[in-house]
Amino acid sequence: MPYITKQNRDKYEYLLNLIPKDLSDGELNFLISSIIKKQLENGYNYQKLNSIIGVFECAKTEFYIRVITPYETEKIEINGKLYWIFFVATGFSSGLGNTKDFARRSSYFKQLAFSSLQVGGDKYSHLANSSCLFGIVVEGIV
Repeated sequence: MPYITKQNRDKYEYLLNLIPKDLSDGELNFLISSIIKKQLENGYNYQKLNSIIGVFECAKTEFYIRVITPYETEKIEINGKLYWIFFVATGFSSGLGNTKDFARRSSYFKQLAFSSLQVGGDKYSHLANSSCLFGIVVEGIV
């Protein structure tokens, strides 16, 4: 996240302090949408719209990294894991190439698929021949 300087941040603190801490989902959506609408008042083009989508994505990612991940980690420590999930990358479908071609071209996915199949054991070896790009194998509840 491209953090802004303390001086620039201080310009918005007064406005942020006016926002109630118990907004409904609809109210939060309205405020965010209103800020975006304000940014479009002087016109917009593809670049501006694309930048706004990028801001949404980065804000979402930052929220996930800074808030949700620590929360989930804490809950896993308290309650234990629920699932063991193995991600398997196996190839392209729709005639875009077969599994062997895909694995040759992409060492990352080849390694990922190999690791997942090793963890899953022989039970999942048939997945190496499937035609999907990604599959998720849920081994079970822990």
